[in-house]
Amino acid sequence: MARSQWLGGLAAAVGLGAAALGARALVRSSRGVALRGRAVIITGASRGLGYATAKAFAREGCYLAVCARDPEELAGLREELRACGAPEVFVARCDVTQPDEVRTFVHETLVRFGEIDVLVNNAAEAQVGPVTAMRAADYEMALQGIFWTVYHPTAAVLPYMRSRGFGRVVNVTSLFGKAPCPHMATYATAKAAATAFSEALSVELGKDGIDVSTVVPQPIRNAAYLNTWFVGRAEEEFAWFTRALTSTPWTVDAERVATAIVRAARYGDREVHVGLGAWAWARLYAVAPSFATSLLARVDARLPAPPAPGDEAPPRLGVEIQARSTDPDVQSAARVGVEDAAAYRQPLIGT
Repeated sequence: MARSQWLGGLAAAVGLGAAALGARALVRSSRGVALRGRAVIITGASRGLGYATAKAFAREGCYLAVCARDPEELAGLREELRACGAPEVFVARCDVTQPDEVRTFVHETLVRFGEIDVLVNNAAEAQVGPVTAMRAADYEMALQGIFWTVYHPTAAVLPYMRSRGFGRVVNVTSLFGKAPCPHMATYATAKAAATAFSEALSVELGKDGIDVSTVVPQPIRNAAYLNTWFVGRAEEEFAWFTRALTSTPWTVDAERVATAIVRAARYGDREVHVGLGAWAWARLYAVAPSFATSLLARVDARLPAPPAPGDEAPPRLGVEIQARSTDPDVQSAARVGVEDAAAYRQPLIGT
């Protein structure tokens, strides 16, 4: 009798779970919108994840407004995205850390397309190095290049979206905005701020018809190390970080993240973890922070030591390290990511 009761209880629990999942899927489906013909803004779209995301929306038949800081990196982008299926593409040079430039870009997008349905905040910068090598200016740079690049475009589109009663905002944050990572203190700090801001928006803007999604990927294979700033023992930092970003078990490919971004825009998902590592590690850190921190401390012990006092050097950009370093370890690490660099419009060795 006890066994039959236990089996009956298990069956009931499974049934309730299936019903809950079915109800959740039904609610999610009811929030879905067709993306074809929608106007989508994507920041930082000239390379890396932003480029992959722009192609993913182009394949959905969206009108695209894309921007980046460097006009040279935008060359040929319109034609590439049109070839992927976008009916029209507006390409503009815009530094999204500058509110005036952002407002101009948003206004020009409205003039061209008449509406803005989706905003994807993707633009970001990263710094790598020991916490003791970071200075106040490094944190200011990280907040400027990660938090404010989410805030300014969002602030620019919200009045229009609220007046219209519809909008989708997708903020690309990071696993390291949920849990720390050794030698990425400035990045984690700024990503945590962007994550908190995104979550606050999702709470308050639903009543205005605006769904805000926070996309939380684990590290992405897109050769982003070439546009990362390294402090401390820069070449050693470059070598370990590059190997980490080209290691399949610990990373996800950019197309997978881009697909998650498109789905979040379609269904208005509140939070999306991309990669089993992102999902599991964020939860482990939330429920057992002391244990997770002890594991991270072991990782930290294997990373490059901080420079001695007086030996500090200015930050160096990854592409410059790759192009000029004669260290075999640096060149060995960099060679692994050459295909990713070419696929995602990142600068290559010697550029």
